[in-house]
Amino acid sequence: MGSIFRTCDAVGVSKIFLCGYTPAPLDRFGRENRGLAKASLGAEKSVEWEKVENLEYAINKVQNSFSVVGVEQSKNSIDYRDLNSKLPSSSSKLCFVFGNEVEGLSEEDLKLCDIVAEIPMRGAVVRQAHHERIVLIHNLPFFPFALSLSKCESIEPSMP
Repeated sequence: MGSIFRTCDAVGVSKIFLCGYTPAPLDRFGRENRGLAKASLGAEKSVEWEKVENLEYAINKVQNSFSVVGVEQSKNSIDYRDLNSKLPSSSSKLCFVFGNEVEGLSEEDLKLCDIVAEIPMRGAVVRQAHHERIVLIHNLPFFPFALSLSKCESIEPSMP
């Protein structure tokens, strides 16, 4: 989680939604999560965050303002590099949905998304934090307003 906070800080993310069991900078008793703080190198203090119950709640919270893009390999997924040509021209705000490290996104999760994009893999395994970096950094020039949600974590870049 710490590296995701650092990436969000670097690309101008203004808010991270932490879904489900994802560790937060503060535990439920308000105590600092020292492991996360150490890994995030202070980014947890410069990027606003909110803990939410589940992915569906988080998507419902943003669905009217963002096109929802699931990032997962599936039979209907497109290459993430083709995303800007596959979405309607009216889609200026994107919500990227990332699954957790082990299970990814379920079919039920993907049904909540408007489109599914994947990072084509050639045999290697990429950690979930790296998936977020790849997709956010690639798409921010095309879609300056992006939000990312995950069963683990989610991200909302700054809006001018």
